[in-house]
Amino acid sequence: MDYHLTFLLKNGLAEGSVITLEFPATFTIISDANPEYKYYVRYGLEDISESSPVGMSLTGNTLTISNFQGFSIPSEISVFIRARNPATTGQTTPVKIRSYTTWAKTVLVDEDITKAFVTIAAKP
Repeated sequence: MDYHLTFLLKNGLAEGSVITLEFPATFTIISDANPEYKYYVRYGLEDISESSPVGMSLTGNTLTISNFQGFSIPSEISVFIRARNPATTGQTTPVKIRSYTTWAKTVLVDEDITKAFVTIAAKP
């Protein structure tokens, strides 16, 4: 299943910051597909330069977005994710969205761990 997760951070981020998207354990993000098509930033973040594009990495069920230009005023960010749906229907636990000042993730800037749900419907 293909998902477009769109969100708006509350605060600006400096160059060198990272954003993490932690998906519920019941989701399986596709990692065996062509890397260009399993997850990517659709819009809202800019490459640092042509030779230094926005990066995404997957560890377990957490996607980390890095290597983007800093911004003082947040704008909507949209990410494409290809994942296998949970086996059960209904509302999932939330996707946890966080941003940090550096890759070390020691200083939290934004956090939303309660509002980003997915509802899985039964097949007709």
